[in-house]
Amino acid sequence: MKRILREVSVGESADAISNFMKLVANEKFGHYWLHQLNLLMRKEPTHVLTNKWLEDLSSKYTWAKTEKHFLETKRLWFNEPQWPFQICVLDIGGMDNETLFKEWESHHNLAGDIKHFSLLSPSESKKICLIRLEAGFLGLSPGFKFGDINRAHPDLNLSLCPPETAFFLRSLVKECF
Repeated sequence: MKRILREVSVGESADAISNFMKLVANEKFGHYWLHQLNLLMRKEPTHVLTNKWLEDLSSKYTWAKTEKHFLETKRLWFNEPQWPFQICVLDIGGMDNETLFKEWESHHNLAGDIKHFSLLSPSESKKICLIRLEAGFLGLSPGFKFGDINRAHPDLNLSLCPPETAFFLRSLVKECF
């Protein structure tokens, strides 16, 4: 059956627009809802990384801006409104296990879980670039296995994070959606 749609009147859309404006006005999550609207309204394909986005990710300027954003706002994840992903630059390493344990203990009650880990080179500190994106952008269909995503993806220049990344990342993440 073919459905013929008619024009939507202003009156019919008023409730939806009013509700959306309340979501956007929320100080804590307004930026999230505005981002979702921008994703909905974009003309690019929603299931693949476009060339423009890949160019943005390959630009040193983008990553410098991301790092600057974190230093100024203390918000770990950065994104432009048109991006369907988030990025961050993270400093990892550069501390011995005892220092890491003390840092972890001051933020979390799980310090005992890492007491005997030997993950870090005490003298080596490095910056890593992280990206959060949906599995579909890696070409994975719903129902994928964890091993499909937990590997390097050389076609997108993505590799696995060093094992200590989670310990440095966890202390910076204040809340999750």
